[in-house]
Amino acid sequence: MVAVGPIFAETSDRNEFDTRKDAIRELERRLCKDMTEAGYQVINSARRGGVLDDSLWQQVRAEFAVHFPKLNK
Repeated sequence: MVAVGPIFAETSDRNEFDTRKDAIRELERRLCKDMTEAGYQVINSARRGGVLDDSLWQQVRAEFAVHFPKLNK
């Protein structure tokens, strides 16, 4: 198992929490998609979340690519 984080700081604001939760869900969905396309067997799926922050996505993807090198292709 590989985890990356924390990605966002803690918040006590409910709206901000929901926004961040949706962003994480979209990062998870994209990771599942890219790992499957790279040939990895993914045992979970993720629902669509919020808008994907491409800069943040590239950082997260690079962290996972250290452990899953087929993501670099």
